[in-house]
Amino acid sequence: MDVSGNEAYLIGALLGRGSIEQVKNGYFLIFRFPYRGYNPAGVAIVKYLLKHGPSRSNEIATTPSLRIENMSTMQVSRALQLIRDWHPAHRETRGQVVKYTKQNKKWSIENENDCTDFLEEQEKFKEREISSTDFVIEHIQTITKDMGQNVEIKKVSSSFMVNYLTLSCRISNILYQKLKEEYNLDVGDVYRHMGIPESVFNYSQDELEEFLRGVADATVHFDRAPIWEWMGKYRDNRLWQLRFAAVCDNPQFVFDLCHLMQDKLNTPIFIINWAGLDSYRGKRDIFVEVWALNLQNFPFPLFYNSWKQEHFEQSLDEDNKKLKSRNVKKQDISQLKACPRKSKKMSDYMKRCKAFFNCPKIPQRLLAEFSG
Repeated sequence: MDVSGNEAYLIGALLGRGSIEQVKNGYFLIFRFPYRGYNPAGVAIVKYLLKHGPSRSNEIATTPSLRIENMSTMQVSRALQLIRDWHPAHRETRGQVVKYTKQNKKWSIENENDCTDFLEEQEKFKEREISSTDFVIEHIQTITKDMGQNVEIKKVSSSFMVNYLTLSCRISNILYQKLKEEYNLDVGDVYRHMGIPESVFNYSQDELEEFLRGVADATVHFDRAPIWEWMGKYRDNRLWQLRFAAVCDNPQFVFDLCHLMQDKLNTPIFIINWAGLDSYRGKRDIFVEVWALNLQNFPFPLFYNSWKQEHFEQSLDEDNKKLKSRNVKKQDISQLKACPRKSKKMSDYMKRCKAFFNCPKIPQRLLAEFSG
């Protein structure tokens, strides 16, 4: 299939977090790109407490930056509770950033080290918000200009302190028919109900890589996971993963993405994490989990969103140094090899792949053990 790189990228972004909306006399494409939200109110509150010491919520609410936001005393109290519950990523807490004393009804700084970490993290989120905005304005708006018109960019709040930069553009009826006929895409939240169309599997290698960049920019977040053979041997036993996320009501997408990455892009997948389907986990996202080291040879860049690309490169640098210091080669770590896994720890995840989609890579014997 011969398509442009821009088209392949946008199809990836659309399947990752996109929608098609019907309006009078036409259609809109909507693209969403997530980022962790910068918390300016939290920063203002912490800086106030550092400067003025123990204070009541109504005193903190007089801060000019909070007054501009029209924050009430009750809203300040709620913001303080969120700051109190904050903890540094991938590290044990040293206490709480702030604490509340019932006797005098005042808030104060409890741990200055965690307070510094909080402010540094917020500065990083601020930089990423600016970077994400630049990415949407400069890259996405540029590659959509030939496809549509009436481009609009806005920020939309979401759950778990994740915000979305959304770009919507009006498209012609001809382009809508092309999306429908060639990709089987129709009106609605594409990312909630569409797997990867067969036409994408017929892309050339370059087109597949561009498609994955679109998916990655729209869905990937970073986390670290333990290497089992290092547990008990090293205090820091984790390596970085890229987690391609899909909403819990679209398991077909992650299954298709797993096969596309392993079969077409020669990228070993660790596992599809189906935990988000379980009601006790709150029906959260489900993930295709990929070790960062297994994307090390992907043609540069993996991301067009600069903060994600920077995070990816830092993750690779950190993990490669860790392997070198331990005189370990990537190919010697069993968890970095392609799915299916031999470990019993992962059997429940693989059973679902077999039961839901009859994955040809998973042994049939696991299906007999599947309990739902």
